[in-house]
Amino acid sequence: MSKFDSSDAEQLQQVEDWQQEELDHRRARFQANPDRGLFWQEVQSRVRGGHKALG
Repeated sequence: MSKFDSSDAEQLQQVEDWQQEELDHRRARFQANPDRGLFWQEVQSRVRGGHKALG
């Protein structure tokens, strides 16, 4: 039997109210300004290259 069962998965899917509010806020900010985001590869490159301004 796996150490990770369906009850574990259900617990991982639960989100606190404050977390859902933050996710909703971030989604709305992204939808209002979709061109302001960065591709994950660009984030990784900037982190590996040192701390440079993201904006």
